[in-house]
Amino acid sequence: VLVFILAIFLISTAAELLFVADISSEGASGPYAEYPPSVFLNGPGMLTGKGYDSHYDIGAYLEDKYVQDDEESNKLLSKKYAREEIHFRSSPLPRCVQSAQAQLLALYPPIIFDNLPEMGFKKSSLPLGLGEVGPESIVGEPTAIPVHTVDESEDLIGGYGGCPFIPEQIERTLNNSTRLEKFDEVHKYLYRLMSMAFDVEEEEINYTNAKVLGEILTLEAFEGLETRYDFSEDEFQYIQILSYSFNWMLLENGAQKLIAVRYLAPIFELIKSKMNISYDKKLLADIGDPKLFSMTVDRMAMDAITEYLPEHITNVPGEFSNHITFELHKDETRMCRLFNKKSCYSVKVFLNEKPIPFFEECADAKK
Repeated sequence: VLVFILAIFLISTAAELLFVADISSEGASGPYAEYPPSVFLNGPGMLTGKGYDSHYDIGAYLEDKYVQDDEESNKLLSKKYAREEIHFRSSPLPRCVQSAQAQLLALYPPIIFDNLPEMGFKKSSLPLGLGEVGPESIVGEPTAIPVHTVDESEDLIGGYGGCPFIPEQIERTLNNSTRLEKFDEVHKYLYRLMSMAFDVEEEEINYTNAKVLGEILTLEAFEGLETRYDFSEDEFQYIQILSYSFNWMLLENGAQKLIAVRYLAPIFELIKSKMNISYDKKLLADIGDPKLFSMTVDRMAMDAITEYLPEHITNVPGEFSNHITFELHKDETRMCRLFNKKSCYSVKVFLNEKPIPFFEECADAKK
């Protein structure tokens, strides 16, 4: 009899999805360099058409998986946008804000954008402001769902707010001529390849311009433009890394970990709040109690985070539009309905929509 009663308490009809957090890296954007304006219509540092498309796809994934199809659906989010259910946050970089906007267009698209997927953003994409759009692009205004952002120097969620250690370390390194000379020496072979790609003298390339040239090569490959030079796969991957993470390479390991923690902390604190255990209320003061929390960050921040995923997880450093999704579930056993035990909760984690096996094996939230 006791075994039968215990079985009734432990039988789970389903696991209820309580909360989702998604963190994504910026989409592809125009290079900060002299470049034919006819190629990237939105200008330097602004999303390209493909960059916008990639984040629209992330928004479509979130919509398909978490937004109710009808009033009877048991998915996490309401069919119609409810302000208290979602919180989108972005790094202050314009391309990151645009990336978040693109996701929102797919998550809760305005009626006037019903044919948006067919139209695409190949020629141009929405600027930061509402209203005016680029040539041969969509017509009308995007949904006015807010994207929250503050200056990095003030942002407690990510960036450097209240923690000057990271920018100070970068500044110290940039003023360390010995370290910069060593940096150039280490990358001499890569500089030689880049000089051939751009048809310039090898001596003209150093730490001051290698990042920008790497950005151009990476972006041209992503956009399917003409190849300047036949790099090997390993060579080109290193160019990708150099293109976005020059500052990252100058940081010590402790600072790299700090960047990852700053961005992951609000997600973990939100999960703790949903489990009714003690959490950092000050950190979440401006976020509220959303069912979906989303952040768009630059690629350096995303790589700081993915650096600490299990070693067998494949992730190409510097790729555009990577995203990690966290799902908090609660077992629907009688025991869990009566007692709020930590063992009743589990967290599933996905990288680019694929489950991360390590977290499946250790899914109990208390671990």
